[in-house]
Amino acid sequence: MTTIAYVYKWTHLPSGKWYIGSRTKVGSHPNDGYYCSSKEVKPLIKSSPTEWKRDILATGNPAEMLALETQYL
Repeated sequence: MTTIAYVYKWTHLPSGKWYIGSRTKVGSHPNDGYYCSSKEVKPLIKSSPTEWKRDILATGNPAEMLALETQYL
C-alpha cells in the first residue's frame, strides 16, 4: 500500500478560523476520508460540513510532512 503523507488545513468559512494538521499513517492518502484528530474541531466539521473547507497544503514523505506542519504552526 502506497502512503502519501500530507498537511491539510480546515477553514471555518463564517469565521475565517483555521486548523492545520498532518496525516502520516501508513496507507494515508489525501482522499482517504480523514478529517482530523482534534476532539474539538472534528465534531464541528461533521455537524456543519458546508461551513468548512479543506485544503491540502503539501504531500510527501511522513517526516517531511511532520516538519512542515510544525513550520505552519
